[in-house]
Amino acid sequence: MSTIAGAERLERERRLGDVGASDMRQQLGLFKEMQEKLRSAEMELRRVEPLAMTGRLVQCISHDLRHHLSAVCTSAEFMSDQRTTQADRETLLEEVSSAINSMTDMLDSLLLFAQTGRKMHPELWSIQLLIEQTAKMIRMHPDAQSVELVIHEVAPVECRMDCKKLGSAVYNLLLNACQAANRGFPPKTVAVKLSEDQKFIDIRIEDSGSGVPASIRKTLFEPFVTSDRARGVGLGLTIAQLAAQDHGGVLYLEETVLGNTVFVLHLSKLALADLAQE
Repeated sequence: MSTIAGAERLERERRLGDVGASDMRQQLGLFKEMQEKLRSAEMELRRVEPLAMTGRLVQCISHDLRHHLSAVCTSAEFMSDQRTTQADRETLLEEVSSAINSMTDMLDSLLLFAQTGRKMHPELWSIQLLIEQTAKMIRMHPDAQSVELVIHEVAPVECRMDCKKLGSAVYNLLLNACQAANRGFPPKTVAVKLSEDQKFIDIRIEDSGSGVPASIRKTLFEPFVTSDRARGVGLGLTIAQLAAQDHGGVLYLEETVLGNTVFVLHLSKLALADLAQE
């Protein structure tokens, strides 16, 4: 009797073992299937994300261009009206010029953003000279006309860099600083300081504006983040950050209070030296 019972027990254990093994195989199959779905979803997300970014960018650009073009058309109608005085015509002309400059800045930002990720073209160049040449261009910009732009004199600093990319970073930082200074109290100033030690090169850009709003500080370097929609689509700091990363560096907000905001473009000499190998 006990022998028969023992045999039945062994048979039940065998069947349960088969069922357990079957369940395990089924669970492993489901797990592998889940992995494949996650992998497919990740690949699809990588494919769709740039398209979504492009769609959002086009939407922002088209909205702002439409707004500025409407302002230009309205101003042109008033300027053609014989009842409009000469003084009013001059004011309207300034508004038209401002709108055109804003549209130009948007398109320039769009083109620079579209070029991010392109191959680097490093060459030995002076950062001091790069800053001076960029500052000369900024001084001609309407947003810099009422701002005192000061470049602190330092010994020339040379390194290997992609002049176009790093120049666009400095340009966007200076333009943002001038626009911020215009929103602050007089005297409106922007200062550029270049410093180096054995390991790093720092480009500090300070402005006398009202500071970066707390609401956007955590997302400051993301695309389309801006405290002044009238001045662009919020790509300037993104472009500057990407240029810094391409050079093995980083861009960060060092300080922001009323009357003093400081951005630092922090470059590693070791990373810059590695550009020579590319």
